[in-house]
Amino acid sequence: MLYGIVQPAALLWHMSEGGFAIDEHIAETWQVLAKAIARCYALPECEYTFN
Repeated sequence: MLYGIVQPAALLWHMSEGGFAIDEHIAETWQVLAKAIARCYALPECEYTFN
């Protein structure tokens, strides 16, 4: 999921010659990643455990 956040943003930033607001994109999508990790951690049936 991390690559799905960073790689498309980097490509858009490069293609727009720095015009794409990569900082805003990362700030918004980072919250999605954090919530996904927290939710998976909280669910006992999640196959990925962090214990």
